[in-house]
Amino acid sequence: MNGKNNLLIVKVKAVVSSIMLVLMVLVSFSGIALLFAPKRAGQLNWTFLGIPKETLLKMHNLPGVALIVFFVIHFILNLKLYISEMKALFK
Repeated sequence: MNGKNNLLIVKVKAVVSSIMLVLMVLVSFSGIALLFAPKRAGQLNWTFLGIPKETLLKMHNLPGVALIVFFVIHFILNLKLYISEMKALFK
């Protein structure tokens, strides 16, 4: 049974990491687009690749919050590994 539990944990880690990757791509894309957005983008009907600033803000903020949640989950799942790496670093 221990082998099945380990496999389940590895699968959960893989899913969490994959979700984080997708969220990071969304947050990065929208962040870069917002970096170039003019302050009055709504009044100017400005878009980035056809996406208005309001949508870019939603694409940035909502996945950003989700990314933080998944980061906490990822950190908890990998806490043992992190602790052993820190011990090795400061030996």
